[in-house]
Order: sequence, then structure tokens, then C-alpha cells
Amino acid sequence: MSTLPPGYSLHPVTTPDLPTISALLAASKLPLAINRFLYKDWPNEAVQLAHCAKVVEAAHQAAESERLKVVDDATGEIVGRLVMTRKTGKGEVGEGEGEAATKKGEVPEYMVPEVHERVVRAARELEAGIEGRGVDYLGFVELTHSYVKPSHRGRGIWSSLIKLLLERGKQAGVPVYVCSEPQMRRGFLGLGFRETGFVDIDLREFAEENCGWGVFRLTGMVSE
Repeated sequence: MSTLPPGYSLHPVTTPDLPTISALLAASKLPLAINRFLYKDWPNEAVQLAHCAKVVEAAHQAAESERLKVVDDATGEIVGRLVMTRKTGKGEVGEGEGEAATKKGEVPEYMVPEVHERVVRAARELEAGIEGRGVDYLGFVELTHSYVKPSHRGRGIWSSLIKLLLERGKQAGVPVYVCSEPQMRRGFLGLGFRETGFVDIDLREFAEENCGWGVFRLTGMVSE
């Protein structure tokens, strides 16, 4: 069993934790370049937090998901989060947290439809590229969300969470799938994932001319 660094412990998320967990999810999404174009009236942080609260509540009710929190033993503060979802076949990929989890045609009124559609399409394209190890029939374990507060990073917490995720896949006899945002790609590769494909979203398409925005890349990865 993967263990956390000394001073931290792992516990199931409970209902009273949901507001704090929602704030962690919002904090992880706020820096993403794509969100600057996805949400109307950027940064619109109150709307982003409300959206994350809905997503967290839905995930909390999902029987196929395992939801864990990292607690600082000295303070009792929740400083990290891991959500993993067991999928039973390709057709169920992508029903986890985040904008890609919203089915086509159900675009929240506070999101820009064109950007939302592009994110959904990119996620589905990556999902379609998953191959090998009986994924069609046995399914896989999907990383739905992982996050560690900046003040607690660099201590091995995140890598411990991902190792636990890999253990869950091994126990189930299935691979682990990740749709990685740009800043985490190298970390996943370092922990043994292999890249199965990527999709570039040209942010200049949604921005003013000569604004300096570039490409946002989503990468699909699977455990060996």
C-alpha cells in the first residue's frame, strides 16, 4: 500500500468536507489557460466555485468513484485530494469531473459554448485513443482529480497519491487512464505512464488578434 510522507494521513471524504473539497477543485482549475476563455466574465471566481461545488457533490454520490482527502495531522487541515473512478468499458470514459464531464448540449449558461465544445471534443478524441490490456472489455481506473495545496507541495504527497492510484489499477487488473493538463504531463511520465495521444487547442481562436496566447495541450496517458 502506498503511504504518505510523515505528518500526513489519508481519509475518505465525508459530506462536511465538501465545501473545502470544492475550494480545492476550484483552486486547481483557476490557473488553467483554457478556463480564461471557458468562463464568461473571467475570472468570475464565485461562479467557478459554484460550478465546482456541483461537480464535487455529483462525484460524492457516484458509487463507482473513490474519494480521498489528505490531512495535515498537526493542524487537521485538508491539504490534498484524490478521486479515482472505476470504468467498465470504453463507452463510459469521460463521465468524471470537469467540463469534459458535461454532456454535449448541456452547456452551463456561464460558460462559452464554443470553448466548452472544443474541450469536450478534445477529451473524447483522447478517450477514443485508449488501446491495449483489455480496455474494451475490462475497463480501467480513471484519475478523476488530484490536487495538493501549493504550501504542501515538494514533500512527496502527490506522487504518493498517484502511486496509490496505480495500485488500485493493479488490484483490479486493469490499466489506469489520465487526461493530463500541460503542467502535470512530466510528472505522470516520471511515474511510469505512457502517452497515448494529445490534442492541441489553439487559444488564439478565442482571443483577440495578436494577443500572445498560444496552444493549450491535453495529453492522454495510460499506465503500463
